[in-house]
Amino acid sequence: MYSSDLTNRQKLILKAIIEEYIRTSNPVGSKTLTEVPYLNYSSATIRYDMQELEENGFLDKTHTSSGRIPSLKGYEYYMRYTLSRDSEVAKVFSLIDEVIQRNQWTAELAVEECSNLLANLTNYAVVSIPKGQEMTITKIDLVQTGFDQGVGLIVTNNGKVFYHNFSTKNISNLIEISKVAKLLNDVLVGHTLEESLTILKSKYEHNDVSLFKDYQNQIVESFIWAFTRFINERVYVIGLMNLFNQTELRNPEIVKELYSKFERTNVAKLINEGLGHSINLGGGIYVINDGPITIVCVPYIINDNENGIIGLVGPNRMDYQRVIPLLEYLSSKLTNFYNKGE
Repeated sequence: MYSSDLTNRQKLILKAIIEEYIRTSNPVGSKTLTEVPYLNYSSATIRYDMQELEENGFLDKTHTSSGRIPSLKGYEYYMRYTLSRDSEVAKVFSLIDEVIQRNQWTAELAVEECSNLLANLTNYAVVSIPKGQEMTITKIDLVQTGFDQGVGLIVTNNGKVFYHNFSTKNISNLIEISKVAKLLNDVLVGHTLEESLTILKSKYEHNDVSLFKDYQNQIVESFIWAFTRFINERVYVIGLMNLFNQTELRNPEIVKELYSKFERTNVAKLINEGLGHSINLGGGIYVINDGPITIVCVPYIINDNENGIIGLVGPNRMDYQRVIPLLEYLSSKLTNFYNKGE
């Protein structure tokens, strides 16, 4: 059963249940629905349709209440077919305009400050992943700078150079350092920073003897740390504590899981991989569900070198009527960031 199989009455009942559950976080019963102005039906009729919606997977029944809550299938249907945007959201669009005007010469600062604003306006967490052109590694070089110190240089295809310091203790000569440099080039050139981190971790954890010998471990460990730092500097996670104000996310096990998910490297992977099997609502809006949380994402494209994804993160019962128009407006303003004539 999907769009064409729901009656108009069932569509309205499903919409009312979801919006009431979003508002109160309590399971919704037929008595509550009889008080909804646009549901001019008897309690018996509403109960019958609620049973039909449950049997077809749009609603779930809780063990502690006679009411129903939306299933993930129900949320998807709601977002695709019955969601109406909250017109009141337009009143805060001027706040986004002010942030962008204040940072009109620096897109990165505008994105970061807009992310803070979204977290405050919605009481959800915000993830911002600047992407730019895909940076791949073209060269890795190791330079000894002192008796027991060296510098690792990572050059990317767009000319950017990342560097970090490492210890050369236990490495007896420059030949050994050059061997490590060659091995790293052989393994990592042509890969992105994220891919390179995954490759190094995998080989290190599986004790790949073809790459790692005793004197090389310390350098490889330093590169794992460096790649993690470089990637983290490109990912913003703002307002994570907002999630723990949500009733269904206060369970200690969920809190622990969320902290793990929202380490910056993890959340970037979650979003980048999640887009492949997300709900596409059109207009660039994507919705990713991951267990107890939902991420509503929107891309922004300022120019070829400045683009990325902004996502609002909350419980599955997010206030989609407000969240979606906020993200749509922000995306349009960032896309026209350097178009001052518009």
